[in-house]
Amino acid sequence: MRNTYAVSWIIDTNDSELFNDTINLQGAKLLELWTGGIVENVYLDTKKSHQVVHKGDVARVMFFLKAQTDKEAKKILDEMPLVKNKVAKYTLNSVGILWLKQY
Repeated sequence: MRNTYAVSWIIDTNDSELFNDTINLQGAKLLELWTGGIVENVYLDTKKSHQVVHKGDVARVMFFLKAQTDKEAKKILDEMPLVKNKVAKYTLNSVGILWLKQY
């Protein structure tokens, strides 16, 4: 049985060009994980502009991730472009298993 984790992001750079380039890579990775059944319910703030980014701001993406353990979830997240390019840091919150065990 897999746990579900809510994942949110905080920007870790002041370089808006790097952020915008990386967010496109992040979207591609999210799509890959979504088609693999690992990520679900991706929320993007399409109204927020990232022409200027500030370290410590909330990033414009949030999603749920399914994994057996916190360690497995972190391993998946540490391979995502936002982390690998040192553009953002994630917050991982366990929200348990899906109701009626639909996973």
